[in-house]
Amino acid sequence: MEMARRKLLQRMGQVSIALRLTSAPLGIMWGKGQSTAENPDHSSPPEQLAGTQPLTLEGDLAARMVEGIRQFLFKETAASLGRREGLWHRDFVSRQAYETSVAPNRERFRKVIGLMDKRVPYDTPELTALWGDSEVVAT
Repeated sequence: MEMARRKLLQRMGQVSIALRLTSAPLGIMWGKGQSTAENPDHSSPPEQLAGTQPLTLEGDLAARMVEGIRQFLFKETAASLGRREGLWHRDFVSRQAYETSVAPNRERFRKVIGLMDKRVPYDTPELTALWGDSEVVAT
């Protein structure tokens, strides 16, 4: 009999509540050989979870994390230069040829950033107020 994960979890919860074993899932997290019967004080978790190691690093962990992120970004930025050439097929013969060759990349970028509306064409900026007019431009 197949059962969806959601339905299985619902039934497990109902059984746990019915049998008053609401802390049974904690027994899964405790190490091998340790069960809820061996640790009746359900409010205090074990000192170390099974399959984990204690954190023994010294110093400013946030600074180490930021430095690691910085190094990763520099490495990925340098690697992207080589990958970029395979993704962009630019044609430098003329401006029109270039615009046509990069149009698919620009269209993909527009979708990625959520820009779905086309740009409104215009020739020049429009002057909507003159010197000496009231500072109120709309009501």
